[in-house]
Amino acid sequence: MENARNVVEACAYLSQFPGPALVMGDFNAPPEAPSLRGMLGDGLVDLWAELRPGEPGFTFESQAPDRRIDYVLATRDLRGRARTIALVGNGLATSRVRLSDHLGLIAVLDI
Repeated sequence: MENARNVVEACAYLSQFPGPALVMGDFNAPPEAPSLRGMLGDGLVDLWAELRPGEPGFTFESQAPDRRIDYVLATRDLRGRARTIALVGNGLATSRVRLSDHLGLIAVLDI
């Protein structure tokens, strides 16, 4: 329920700004969740699904990721500018510091 309210609020806020935009972060929802589908239906594109279709893109739990709950969403006008998206943080076995319980995402777009 709270997730759905957050989506409505985020989409309303985003609609106030013309032009390209990115929305990214921990959505605490799998790709098939109604809340995420609401954002995608409101004109945003899931860059992982666009650039790496068929790949799971699991981001959580960073020690042994088994689900995707972190996203980089872009307005449709940025779809053609997106070049790559990758997971960040799964190769840091030499570090004794745990930076997050999520793997990060990095997206590269032409500007």
